[in-house]
Parts: sequence; C-alpha cells; structure tokens
Amino acid sequence: MGKLFESNQKYPAVARTRNQQGSLELVFEFDNGQLVNVSVKQSSGFSVLDNAAVEVGRKMKLPPFPGNLAQRKFSFVLPVNYRLQGS
Repeated sequence: MGKLFESNQKYPAVARTRNQQGSLELVFEFDNGQLVNVSVKQSSGFSVLDNAAVEVGRKMKLPPFPGNLAQRKFSFVLPVNYRLQGS
C-alpha cells in the first residue's frame, strides 16, 4: 500500500513554494473490501500537505483484497512523508 501511495503522491506546489515539509499519518477504513474513509490521524502541521495526502488516498486504485479480508470491516494507518530534495 505504501508503494502504491508513493507512486501517486505529488508534492503540492504551494507547499513547495512555502518550503513546507513534514510527516503525517493517514487512516484508511474499509468495509466489505471497499474503501469508505481516508482521514488524518496525525497532522504534518500543514493543511496543504494533509489535504494532498487525503486526496491521493481517496483516488488510489486498490487491488481486490484476498479471502475474508474482502468481507470484513478494518482499518490501518499509513505513514506519509513530504520532504523537499536537499533537506
């Protein structure tokens, strides 16, 4: 999941201009194999970065879950980093 997120992640232009960087945690909630919610568990301190991460999470195309995971309600936390090159 982390690799899939990273392949879709783009650095927000506004955050780059303002030299904003940080780490955050996203919570992904699933029900019957479907993504039902993506939210910020721990903020980066910058709403631009938090909102960009949530948007990426909501738009990701996830593969089907195997076996009984597709029929359960569950959630997990994904750490996300936004770092500018050279920092």
